[in-house]
Amino acid sequence: NSDRVYAVVEAEGKQGGVYRSDDGGKKWKQTSKDRINIARSWYYMEIFADPQNEDWVYVLNAPVTKSIDGGANFSPISTPHGDNHHLWIHPKNHDIMINSNDGGANVSNNGGLGVAPADFKFRYNWNAPIIASPHDYNTIYHAGNVVFKTMDGGTTWETISGDLTRNDKSKQGPGGGPYTNEAAGGENYNTIMYLVE
Repeated sequence: NSDRVYAVVEAEGKQGGVYRSDDGGKKWKQTSKDRINIARSWYYMEIFADPQNEDWVYVLNAPVTKSIDGGANFSPISTPHGDNHHLWIHPKNHDIMINSNDGGANVSNNGGLGVAPADFKFRYNWNAPIIASPHDYNTIYHAGNVVFKTMDGGTTWETISGDLTRNDKSKQGPGGGPYTNEAAGGENYNTIMYLVE
């Protein structure tokens, strides 16, 4: 339903929360005032509509929350790491999804009920790109210092490039220096920031 649009909004008091439009954005109503959905709005927050069920919506910030009633009520979804930045939902099978967070990538084949961390032992930054091929939705690319590709929805991955960075060892220490270590992985150098197919 292309007329169903969701927004997550930071605002004072009870005005903050999730809003929904059922007419393509002409009129909006607040569906949830639950402040868990705007817990880290000063930093980031994302909202994703399910491509198959218009009443399912996900909000990402420190936790991942999910609503199955059009944004009225949200429940947390367990992920192996906090600070959740992005969510890809397979457009034809919403049981398959990939969540990226400060800990890396997590793949779920059961609608988020269980996730498997994708730990590749490579260099990543916390905005590491994950993209779906516009030509084949089962093909997904992910990048750290190399590019990975899966053609089975994330079950298996292959490395399809060598190190595409300068691999400058002097830039691979703690981020945020020389004064304050940011200690979260946001400033990892020698990583790929963007992908497109």
